[in-house]
Amino acid sequence: TTTTTTTTTTTTTTTTTTTTTTTTTPTTTTTMTAVCPSGSKQIGPHNADIPGCGMEPCDARYFVSSAEECRDKCLAMAGRCKAFSWTPLGGDKNHMSNTVCTVYDTAKQ
Repeated sequence: TTTTTTTTTTTTTTTTTTTTTTTTTPTTTTTMTAVCPSGSKQIGPHNADIPGCGMEPCDARYFVSSAEECRDKCLAMAGRCKAFSWTPLGGDKNHMSNTVCTVYDTAKQ
């Protein structure tokens, strides 16, 4: 006779068990709430935009790191700037790899 793990018989039975482990990584969704810097207010719905590059060349809009800094840039234009928009990295669908501060001479969309 031969011995297996389950019974003692005259035959040997081999059972192969395959175990598959699936690891699921939890998905985190982050919702960002846009908040206007002090001294400014939102005009229009979230993501409202005035088409174009505003008062400056398009590539001049990429060197501002915060909404507050963008507001200050607008204020420094001695009344010529009437509105601004700022987006963080990944916030502007046309410029995903840049922060974008656009200053405008109008507040109308």
